Amino acid sequence: MNDETINTMGERGEAVAESGHGMIRRLHARGVPVRKRKKTSHCWISFKELPVTEDQIESAECIKCRAVYKCDSITGTCSILRHHDTCYSSSNVVSPQSSTRSSKFRYEKFSELLIEAIVQHDLPFSFVEYEGIRAVFQYISPSLKLPWRNTVKAHVLKLFDSEKLKL
Repeated sequence: MNDETINTMGERGEAVAESGHGMIRRLHARGVPVRKRKKTSHCWISFKELPVTEDQIESAECIKCRAVYKCDSITGTCSILRHHDTCYSSSNVVSPQSSTRSSKFRYEKFSELLIEAIVQHDLPFSFVEYEGIRAVFQYISPSLKLPWRNTVKAHVLKLFDSEKLKL
């Protein structure tokens, strides 16, 4: 070891080597460094380990949002895992679903706009049953259910009757 290293005895009888840089390494009685366990949690994909502070607090920083959490042997990785799940969840990622739909989405309004587009462009009622159209809407929002052609037909007839009464 170099001249800046101070050797002391740890609480369990193992030697502790403290360098001038504040870095502490545990040593066996023979002076061989103890290896740290491999980090196996999936949270370490999105966190980087920070150097140990002067108070001997181990911490990690989120790569995405730069949040810092304790991760010592007492605290563990619970807080890091919780942050990983919220920071990297699909609700925080821009997706077609979140970018195209407003927060005030109403199925009735969607259905009305779809029926108006079918009438305006003189599309067949079976337009809503086309595989390609269903695939597009399924991609935009998997929870969105398109009406069937008979439902579209009934709404168009209702729309026709209401417009006829206006005249």
